[in-house]
Amino acid sequence: MSRPYLSFSLAMLLSVVYFAGRCQDITAAEKQLILNLNIFSNDAEKKYFKEIASSGSTDLFQLMLVAGNTNRPATINASERIETFIQRRSEQGKEYSSKEIKKLYGEIHQVFFTQYVDNPFFAQIFINGNYNCATASALYAILLNKLNIEYSIREKPTHVYIVVAPSSQNIVYETTAPGAMVMQLNESAKTKFLEYLHDNKLIGKEEWENSDKNALFEKYFYGDNEINLQQLCGLLYYNLGIEAAQKEDYANSYKNFEKAYFLHPGSRMKYFVSMTLATHLYKAVNLSEEEKLAAMNRYMQVGDSAAAKEMIGDFFEKVSKKYLFQYPDMLRYVTIYNSIVNVVKDSAFLRYIHHDHYVDMAHYYTIKEDLDSIKPYLDSLYSMNTSDLLVKEQITTTIYNMVRKLPEGKEAALALKEHFKSYPFLKSNSNLQEYYVYSIVMEIAKKYGADNEKEGRIYLEDLKAFLDEQPQLARRSEKYLEAMVPDVCSYYARKKNYKTVKEFLLYFKKLLPDNEEVNRRLTNVEIRVKQQ
Repeated sequence: MSRPYLSFSLAMLLSVVYFAGRCQDITAAEKQLILNLNIFSNDAEKKYFKEIASSGSTDLFQLMLVAGNTNRPATINASERIETFIQRRSEQGKEYSSKEIKKLYGEIHQVFFTQYVDNPFFAQIFINGNYNCATASALYAILLNKLNIEYSIREKPTHVYIVVAPSSQNIVYETTAPGAMVMQLNESAKTKFLEYLHDNKLIGKEEWENSDKNALFEKYFYGDNEINLQQLCGLLYYNLGIEAAQKEDYANSYKNFEKAYFLHPGSRMKYFVSMTLATHLYKAVNLSEEEKLAAMNRYMQVGDSAAAKEMIGDFFEKVSKKYLFQYPDMLRYVTIYNSIVNVVKDSAFLRYIHHDHYVDMAHYYTIKEDLDSIKPYLDSLYSMNTSDLLVKEQITTTIYNMVRKLPEGKEAALALKEHFKSYPFLKSNSNLQEYYVYSIVMEIAKKYGADNEKEGRIYLEDLKAFLDEQPQLARRSEKYLEAMVPDVCSYYARKKNYKTVKEFLLYFKKLLPDNEEVNRRLTNVEIRVKQQ
């Protein structure tokens, strides 16, 4: 199967500061799942996301400061600079005129912004004044909020901007630098995006079949939406994801897209989470087994489910080989197996995982020659599909090898009798048929030779029942059956119970009409019967 790498040019796909898209919400369960992923740069960042998950809000300004910022001491004075700016301009209950709002735009720009650059992190505003439209709009929104000035954040396909006093003056705070990049997507990239939405049921069947594909792309990829400050914070993380992807740092690219999706959920964000996570999984070499499993579980939720299943299947195969056979560690294997079972929700795929688990465990205990431990796994395999020829082959081989290691006679006969009940198809295996006859004949001869007719009769009836089902087996086992005849006949002859001897010999004459031993004894016993 082809691997779901980023199969289109990053230079093309990521050639914008961010994309607009249709906003959706995510469930509390999915938020908690994201919180459990290893995607956060530090505990402080994770704390803000936890607060959003639990209460729906947090200090977004502080979250913006930690987003992509590895030099936090340099932004310690950020809050102080904000408060200083606000104190100089804030008046209780003041209503700002159109002229004052326009003036405020210039003042903010002069105090905080120095140079427009591609994909800066938000805290750079306070480190060196670098900004772009997303980070600048975020700062404008924070300052306007503190000044109690009404505003609206607008998201477009290639841009974000602020509308101040939208219900009155409707003044736009525009932060785009001249020559800002324009998004260009070819038909292949458009098709891949739409197929992703369709495969994950984000576009309904009727809409998919009845809508123009270009119209669908416009509807689901673009937009000119009003967003809130949290969603704008998501766009900051989105920018960080773009920058990391351009550097082919897919681990950090995925982590930032995941955080962007948490803050600004939507089909487009989810798509980029899927693509970067898939690439990260196939390229990563230092992930622990727990991290791999968590990442594959997440990919199963957001990405190509078929590819996710292939990944988990390959992972499970390697884990089984490693911890059952190469470096045996049953506790470790069972722990990972249980983790996989707990994360897989697709019933058909879970059945596949169970099947491989049963096969490998049966193989493991076969090597260990632990018949009691093998049986439950063989039973489970057989119950899953009683027609599976490979399973039948494994059961037949395992049972034959294990039974041959049991003491001949009673133990082997009783074991085979139970196996025939559990797996009826074994009765048609010639090797097991003959070995069962051999084992039960030995026990019959032993019991009758020791004058234990009570137990010997039980085995004799079992033998007759088995031969009645497949009378042709008698000829293949003739030498074994013939060896049993003297002991049985001698026992009843000593008791002068010639009638029983005759019945016994007549039964076997039907099966072995040309056997000399049977015919000779039958002739003699018929004389005895007449004499009686």
